[in-house]
Amino acid sequence: MIPLAYNLTPEINDWFTRIDPFTNGMPSLHIAFPFSVWLCLMRYDQDKRWERYRKIVAIFILLTAFSIIYLGIHWFSDIIGGMVVAFLAVHLSEKSQFVWNYLDERTINSRISALLSNPNKSFAIIKNRIKQSSLKFKKPGSSETTALIIGLLFVVGATVTWDLTHQALPAKGVELPVEVKASGEWMVTLDNHSDGIRLIVHEISNLEN
Repeated sequence: MIPLAYNLTPEINDWFTRIDPFTNGMPSLHIAFPFSVWLCLMRYDQDKRWERYRKIVAIFILLTAFSIIYLGIHWFSDIIGGMVVAFLAVHLSEKSQFVWNYLDERTINSRISALLSNPNKSFAIIKNRIKQSSLKFKKPGSSETTALIIGLLFVVGATVTWDLTHQALPAKGVELPVEVKASGEWMVTLDNHSDGIRLIVHEISNLEN
């Protein structure tokens, strides 16, 4: 199928490539966001009070999926990827339910009042729970091992991201010259590039030349 948005006329092609240079890829967040909303409504709307809104979201997802395929913005596989990402996001939100048990807007005010009125008792409770949680890691099970692996991956990913954004190193790496010779104020490098071999002469006293 010819993507309509990019190939209908040269003028439309130029306009679309200026605002969206065909960089949409896998997964499709056009689908991931509304599909995650639909999944949440399916799982948590137990009294069906949001049933009409759920149907509207479902229709919106179908129209969006048809539009982005018909216009050539995404492939069908991108849509499947977006649905998978949405499912994982909703699943992870369920795993973090214990956090929202403490940050529930209906009880957070009373918890803050208890913390301010008797801080020593509150800190003792927090300290005891942290101690109990740390004891689990002495004999870790599957959940503790998973938490450690996720934490390790997060630290490694954050370190790599910081290096790439704060250092003058390209993400694809640094290419070393095949041969280097220097004499006096001059240095000659033999570089093997993808388009051929280059012989580059550098003036050491002025490396900008």
